[in-house]
Amino acid sequence: PNGDLKNDRFYPYFDYSVSRQTSSGGVPEYDFAALYINTYEIWIYDRWGNEVFYSNDYTQGWDGKVKGDKECTDGVYFWVASMTSRCKVDQTPVVSKGFVHLIR
Repeated sequence: PNGDLKNDRFYPYFDYSVSRQTSSGGVPEYDFAALYINTYEIWIYDRWGNEVFYSNDYTQGWDGKVKGDKECTDGVYFWVASMTSRCKVDQTPVVSKGFVHLIR
């Protein structure tokens, strides 16, 4: 994150069809709910397993800060995201995991 509104927030689910859209304030211009998301949660952890970010609001991407307060150090962070689709009858959560590299 460097304040240029490009990649200043991390969102685990990315739709390439809207990647060329501009954003304002770092929030994507597209409506993620329109992609049929029912519930959503994301956790981001540092290398020691400490939670640095949690949200159940898909419009709130991670800004590279520890719980919105102090800036995290450059490095690799582990994320886990869970979502349910409005289209699935059984509401089985889809869990995704990955790493994000924080570079300032």
